[in-house]
Amino acid sequence: MSFTSFQRLLYFLLLSQIPSAFAVSISEDCDEWFSDVDDALTEARDIAAYAATRWSGRPIPRPGTLLGDMLGSNGEDDEIVLNTAAHWFQEAVTAADSPNTLIHCKDTHLKPIGTTGRFVDNGNQVATGQTGNACGGKLRGFQYDDNNPNTGITTKIILLCSDSDNGALKAYKAGQINDWNQSGNLAKVAGPKATTGLGINYFASSLSYMILHELMHAADNRQFPAQLPGGMKEAYGYQAIVGLPPSDKQSNADSYALLGCGEYSRIHWQAAMTVLTAVPSGWFMARYYWASSFCRVADPPDRPEPPTTSGLKLLLERESQQSLHAGLPEIDDAPLDRDPAPGRPWFKRSLQGTVLRSRKYQAI
Repeated sequence: MSFTSFQRLLYFLLLSQIPSAFAVSISEDCDEWFSDVDDALTEARDIAAYAATRWSGRPIPRPGTLLGDMLGSNGEDDEIVLNTAAHWFQEAVTAADSPNTLIHCKDTHLKPIGTTGRFVDNGNQVATGQTGNACGGKLRGFQYDDNNPNTGITTKIILLCSDSDNGALKAYKAGQINDWNQSGNLAKVAGPKATTGLGINYFASSLSYMILHELMHAADNRQFPAQLPGGMKEAYGYQAIVGLPPSDKQSNADSYALLGCGEYSRIHWQAAMTVLTAVPSGWFMARYYWASSFCRVADPPDRPEPPTTSGLKLLLERESQQSLHAGLPEIDDAPLDRDPAPGRPWFKRSLQGTVLRSRKYQAI
């Protein structure tokens, strides 16, 4: 049985929620923030997996300028850049699933080498340019490799700083990006008329975004270095990224972090399970798109017909329609000038003996 890109995407939405056999380790020094770090790590992985799958055999073009702005593509449907992005997002998923990736929330294990701005972890030198402690009261976070000469194993270390208000674990805002896919109007806070004026930089306060940024470094810190190919330091935020040459954009971790968050926020499915009933209303209707950094509401009529292939019917046969929809709340599309309430419920059910955590999706 062959599968269309629609079906592959559906399988991602369902199966990506199954916990991986391996996962990033979270250090004991994260105890104070463990729940939020764990949730944000899960969402950062979801964002990367969604982007990688979304751009594999993409069925339709989309409006906006985000791909060009962040990666220097020739339009939003540049296959070469789309394939490059899909590859590196998949590498970020691999880093998130690896038992050799470790998240620290304090820098006390890093010992300074005098006042050189370098620190030591198990014999590995780490350069942060700070004095006193590795985060230095200035950094949000960073990534480095811990190479063990005895085992030959390299551990990818992600350090989320917590030593000052600049640190990731003091600067992040509660809630997840997926909250916007369940309620609220993202254009109210990230659109061209929003009083915040932040545009896509609105995501910069999300811990999921911060972890995704570091996962890009962990995927390959030679591809995503602290110093870009053109000689500049890595860039943070839309305004700093958009002016870079394409080669620098595609080697810049924050380009991918913002791009991934922007794509993920476009999900607008009635529910992952609604697709299985092949209901045309609302299927595959993009809720948002991004143009010149700002979030804009998509035109509802601009959508293709829903698929009605045997693959969807096969999944539908596994559970009754009643059980698929049990407990799913109605979508709240009322325009809100505030964030949606964090902590929306996840709905658990079983599919052939495996537990799924099925979020309520609202289209792509």
